[in-house]
Amino acid sequence: MNDLNSEYQHYGVATKYDSTYAAGQGWESLDGEVACGTSASPYMIDCSGYDSQKTWLTYFYGTVNARKTGTLFYQTALKNTGTNYYVIGTCP
Repeated sequence: MNDLNSEYQHYGVATKYDSTYAAGQGWESLDGEVACGTSASPYMIDCSGYDSQKTWLTYFYGTVNARKTGTLFYQTALKNTGTNYYVIGTCP
């Protein structure tokens, strides 16, 4: 990643680069199941409070709302018609 960041800077691309956490190969998440620095399934990495989503959304959009908690997606409310999914009823 250091080399990639240097390459972008060489061509004048503005980047936001943070090498503070050795996250490994995966997505940093407060809900991660794998220790920071580990590259293993399910590739959701917990880096001790690093909120990747908030960091990047704030970088792109400015201030963001607080993180939602609890059930975020009620998958059983979807019905498979063979080619499409659609929502039936209401979600709790």
